[in-house]
Amino acid sequence: MLALTAVLLGGGTALSPAAAETGEDATSAGRVLANGTVVAPDGEVHYDVDLSGLPGAEVVRESGKSLGNGGCTFQEEGRGHASEPGRVLVSTEVSFDPNTCTREVARADYPRNNLPESVQRKVDAQAPGGVEESASKKTKLTDAQRRSAGAAAGGPWSGSIKVNVEDPPQIDVTTTKSMLTWSTDSAYLYSDHSSEWGWYSPTGWERKEDFYAFINDGNVAWTNTIGKYRNGAFCLTIDTWTHHKETLFEGWYDGSWYWSYEVDKWGGCTALLSYERIVVTP
Repeated sequence: MLALTAVLLGGGTALSPAAAETGEDATSAGRVLANGTVVAPDGEVHYDVDLSGLPGAEVVRESGKSLGNGGCTFQEEGRGHASEPGRVLVSTEVSFDPNTCTREVARADYPRNNLPESVQRKVDAQAPGGVEESASKKTKLTDAQRRSAGAAAGGPWSGSIKVNVEDPPQIDVTTTKSMLTWSTDSAYLYSDHSSEWGWYSPTGWERKEDFYAFINDGNVAWTNTIGKYRNGAFCLTIDTWTHHKETLFEGWYDGSWYWSYEVDKWGGCTALLSYERIVVTP
């Protein structure tokens, strides 16, 4: 059973289907910036997102936290327990209001073995110019964990979370991805970890900082991937920054899982950048 919680420092409010489909006057008196991205008179940015690629998606409004430098940070998390065939959870930003640090996102949830073709492409997409780190670990279970693991299936289970920042043509310009495969036997918790970073260098993006953590303490294993990116050409003379502050996927010895992320943007022309999150659960 999946339990999904949007932290986002304020939760989410569902919008009417009509508003989600039409954008409700988003372009009637707004300024078109690039590739269909529109700034409404009140300053809210509406991204040119094709929701037909996310069949059945629900659009909700979420609140973030102001960074005090003109930027805004958003967080999400979710948890559940391994079950066949697993799920794929997608969230794509539809609009962003820098004045109130709120956004609209389209959320969709699909069985892992029956994905729409458009969603399968998102899952399979490689990070632009990707760099990867990986490791394998094993740690002894406690006596209580051994008894529990011996009475239940021990995997292997696999999951991942990928967070993209996209420009108006919907190109993934900065990416972090965390992957984890884990299992148990009568003695150990085994885990394989992998972190990926991507940045779209043809338009000027570069990675400035990176960090990863691969942990297995015999109770829980987790992968966390962090990256900070800069573009000095995206907005003429003003640097543009994105910071993937957390991209976390963790798995427990009993098959339960948890994911979370935090990402923010600041500097020049950040209104043109939108977020996308893709989680694959066991």
